[in-house]
Amino acid sequence: MKLIGQDKIIDSLDFKGPYAIIGPKGSGKTTLAKEIALKVVCEHGLGCRDCKKCSTFISENYPDFHYLSGGKIDEVKELVRKLNIKPFYKRHVVIFDNFDEMTFAAQNSLLTIIEESTQDILFILVGSKVSKILRTILSRCYKLSPTLLGEDVIKKQLKEKYPEEDIKLLDFAVSYSFGSLGVAFDIIERKEFYIMLREDVLNIKKKNFFEMASRYAKDYKGDTNEIFNFYEKFIRYLMIKNIENNVSNIRLYNSLKQLLEYKEQMDNNINKTMLFQNIIISLQKAI
Repeated sequence: MKLIGQDKIIDSLDFKGPYAIIGPKGSGKTTLAKEIALKVVCEHGLGCRDCKKCSTFISENYPDFHYLSGGKIDEVKELVRKLNIKPFYKRHVVIFDNFDEMTFAAQNSLLTIIEESTQDILFILVGSKVSKILRTILSRCYKLSPTLLGEDVIKKQLKEKYPEEDIKLLDFAVSYSFGSLGVAFDIIERKEFYIMLREDVLNIKKKNFFEMASRYAKDYKGDTNEIFNFYEKFIRYLMIKNIENNVSNIRLYNSLKQLLEYKEQMDNNINKTMLFQNIIISLQKAI
């Protein structure tokens, strides 16, 4: 994915790091991280994509670039061993994607090298959940947040990428993307799934909460995060409409607060059917 709408962030950097890029799924965090890395390795410092180093980086053959998603403690220790070797060119560039999915033990094993990192290493951490990242790590990083995109920008990108798609589907993707191009792309790519969710939330007062929760937990257990995110966006959408119509948001706010608390518990082996039931019931009462 090409980088869209993040020029101000790129232009403000000194490229010394370490950086922590924090934002919602689909907001372009990893794309931003790779763009920063490209500018660092570029012979001209521009990310020109034409020089030898840029070409090597784009083809994933750059010797001093290291990418790790999540990562267990053994994988992190092996990477640290590599970083203690002098870089082939000028500088090691490291992207830790989904850093918030890394265990605290693995994160802690990085603390010393991040604290003592020299001009030989640039660390870029990418994650969505601040609560899952050690404060001692975050405190040593410059925090960046990808700029959310305007609806016109997202719609233009969707029309270019999916010229054959129905305009109503594109409008739906724009409305529920909330400024995240990656989310909009995902809605188009998995339209049956998201159309099902839209039908559920738009008719939620008429729905059987037990049937809905059971269906999500059984048939879409790998999409739990996407379901929670969709419900969150729907609640925020309703809250915006209420503000426009001068209607109280107290019930919706409480429903949103409950949903966000449940999102934090998703990794704790809690019964997901029960979580879905509670959120659906809460939203049925709030509307």
